[in-house]
Amino acid sequence: MTYFARNFAIGTAVTAEERENADAVYNLEADSTEWVTEQILLAREVEFASAAMGTGKWTTDKTGGSDFTKWSSYASSDPIGDLRTYARTVRQITGKRPNVLCMGEIVWDRLADHPDIIERIKGAASPGNPAIATKQLVASILELEDVVVADAVQVTSLEGATEVRADIIDDDALLVWRPQRASLKQPSGGYGFFWQAMNGGGPHFIRRYEESRERQTVIEAHSYFDYKITAADSGLFMADAVD
Repeated sequence: MTYFARNFAIGTAVTAEERENADAVYNLEADSTEWVTEQILLAREVEFASAAMGTGKWTTDKTGGSDFTKWSSYASSDPIGDLRTYARTVRQITGKRPNVLCMGEIVWDRLADHPDIIERIKGAASPGNPAIATKQLVASILELEDVVVADAVQVTSLEGATEVRADIIDDDALLVWRPQRASLKQPSGGYGFFWQAMNGGGPHFIRRYEESRERQTVIEAHSYFDYKITAADSGLFMADAVD
């Protein structure tokens, strides 16, 4: 397995005119730093989705409507049973039971309101404390360590065209084994590789410099990274899990 941590970068400028025209309450450089950081994090989610959230990437794929009843069909679906069965499938292949469930926001919305989930938690409900499914509660029900909900949105239209937005991860879900720490001696579904020497010791870095001729301050975010599946047996992908 090889990887290449290429540079993802984006920048923006604060011009002298903008600085002079801004009210005192605004901090243009802080706003710009937050914006470029958000764009780098968005790029990381896009790359993760491309690497891991799709059919043909993991040893086992399941599709809603054919392999299991979509979890949005509340009267006939069994998400708890499905996920326990699929966790057992991975465990029987690898010896490691998946401990993380990653999904798009629409999948979480359907699961959080599913009668089977609500039934498990409503015993402790009261008028002032309604039965609300949290990620921690669902993780406990499914015997997982973590439930991750991806809710980032990207613009998919070309520049200058009518703007079209779409969820980066939508109606899909992934069960995967993730060890407590990086290890060469045990499997992990995948890894995010970061070139820390170039990233300043972290996942990304911010670069700030002056362009005197243009009379502006440029603020850039850079990150050198790559996402790779390292043990395809350790994950099970569920496509079109809900409507």
